[in-house]
Amino acid sequence: MVYQHDGGDVSYSDLGGLTHQLRDVRDWIERPLIDPDIFERVGVKPSKGVLLYGPPGTGKTLLAKAIASNINSTFLMVVSSSLVSKYVGESPLMVREMFKYAREHQPCIIFLDEIDAIGRRRSSYGEGETRECDRVLIELLSQLDGFNELDKVKVIMATNRPDVLDPALLRPGRIDKKIEFSLPNEDSRMRILKIHASGITKQGAIDYEKVVKLSEGFNGADMRNICTEAGMSALRAGHDYVVPSDFIKASMEDVDEEIVRRINDDKVKRGIAIMRCKSKLLIRNINQERTKTVKENLEALKLRLEETGDELKYFTTTHAELVGEVVQPLGKERFLVKVNEGVRYIVNRSSLVAQSKLVSGTRVSLQRRTFTILRILPPEVNPLVQKMVYQHDGGDVSYSDLGGLTHQLKDVRDWIERPLIDPDIFERVGVKPPKGVLLYGPPGTGKTFLAKAIASNINSTFLMVVSSSLVSKYVGESSLMVREMFKYAREHQPCIVFMDEIDAIGRRRSSYGEGDTSECGRVLIELLSQLDGFDELDKVKVIMATNRPDVLDPALLRPGRIDKKIEFSLPNEDSRMRILKIHASGITKQGAIDYEKVVKLSEGFSGADMRNICTEAGMLALRAGHDYVVPNDFIKAVTKLGEAKKLESSAHYSAGF
Repeated sequence: MVYQHDGGDVSYSDLGGLTHQLRDVRDWIERPLIDPDIFERVGVKPSKGVLLYGPPGTGKTLLAKAIASNINSTFLMVVSSSLVSKYVGESPLMVREMFKYAREHQPCIIFLDEIDAIGRRRSSYGEGETRECDRVLIELLSQLDGFNELDKVKVIMATNRPDVLDPALLRPGRIDKKIEFSLPNEDSRMRILKIHASGITKQGAIDYEKVVKLSEGFNGADMRNICTEAGMSALRAGHDYVVPSDFIKASMEDVDEEIVRRINDDKVKRGIAIMRCKSKLLIRNINQERTKTVKENLEALKLRLEETGDELKYFTTTHAELVGEVVQPLGKERFLVKVNEGVRYIVNRSSLVAQSKLVSGTRVSLQRRTFTILRILPPEVNPLVQKMVYQHDGGDVSYSDLGGLTHQLKDVRDWIERPLIDPDIFERVGVKPPKGVLLYGPPGTGKTFLAKAIASNINSTFLMVVSSSLVSKYVGESSLMVREMFKYAREHQPCIVFMDEIDAIGRRRSSYGEGDTSECGRVLIELLSQLDGFDELDKVKVIMATNRPDVLDPALLRPGRIDKKIEFSLPNEDSRMRILKIHASGITKQGAIDYEKVVKLSEGFSGADMRNICTEAGMLALRAGHDYVVPNDFIKAVTKLGEAKKLESSAHYSAGF
């Protein structure tokens, strides 16, 4: 995926007719990477990603290559359909590894071409596609939520089918800017033609205006093809130069071809990515029976390895060392340690063990006679479960940041937080504390944002779980991960488990295809079992979130498992005002902002859209060369975003769809 500079790099001067698109991409993607300080001065958060959309051949991929060639950053060029694997659970893993690589090689830009191959509305896939493509999309949404705006990782997506994309993918906070690539007008076609003709050996004066007049409806790739076709005409005539008539002939031939191409080409091209996805899924189904025996052998081998590991562990702890856990450091050299039998000792450490690494909860090996700490042992917990633990990284969300979510926050605190911090009141009243709640509503309404606020403000262990990550390609491993996740939660009470995009594993069991029943069905059954298994008095609570409550299995939603369903609807006028003022509070402003006018113009906006008004206003200020935002920037921003939202329900361009 890593883009290699191979000498065929594209310069910005090669991008004829894409002046506005290039400016937008550089402002929203390149500028936050090379000059992040200016965003702090203005007080706006830099964007995470942009969407490039428009007909084939209009320069989306060419612009991405130009960015890759000219910016001093790691650049990942990804064909979206290549993220779909024939093995269950491997596709989300590939997405996670891709973003992990990007974080480790910052600054980094990820270009996801043909995003409609994996980013379609989740109801628009067929039965077979739902299983894997949905998981890839859900993992992608989670990764877009997962990296901080201040991280130097940016995402560019491209498609010629914006109308089929899932709204959750396009909401502000994930994709902050949508940039249209329309068919070039006459001036743009002239610039494109001259760029591609500049390297051609010519004899005579080329009538560029006539060629451009004949090329009505051509895209950028067609204009380049005129030059290629003119060169071929010259070669067929035995010339090593191109004459004016070659260009005229080429443009006339392309006019005829254009009529046919406009009918067929777009449908064929946009089907290629989906065909790749379907073919991989078909291969997986064909290979399932063939690999069954191999999987059984692997499971038997895995079991034997576990038994051998247990025997080795027994020998180590019995004959050589004791295994313990640091309870509390008592200074630089002395530590309170608990051994497996539960007995506690005050012990010293070996000089080979770093004092800074001996924190509470660290597993250690103790010398049997002197109880000296000899070495640090790896944690027993599954590393994937360990990664779920929410880390307070300075980007915490306070309750005051939750504009327009007063009732939802109150419900979550009453049903989740209060049973953890004041369980006695439930005993006095005589009611059983709830186990979990479901947050549901359209994308961008604050479900994940509220969960992060709870994680940042409650003194409890908090597991942030991407539901699709629980599905493994190995039979039985998915259910084991669910068990280990809840085991960890019980061992680290009080604990809240937040399961985002629960529809990835919680759909009605009849809605899965045959292949999915085997693994996703087992994950759901294990989840139901775990929800039944822990007592109401345990200090473990579950929060689930989805924007597809209609597809969830009724067994998951029954009282006793999920006791409260909390709706996150689009904010009303008062809520939009509060959200706008929260996000505008950190912006450097000059002049009195007419918040009421902005709110009136934002009818139908989500909370994420209101935040995006502030981001767009900040970008307008930066583009004007200011380090402050003026009132008119807000009006321009809300007007621009409002117009874009009106167009989102229909195709943005005329391409014969």
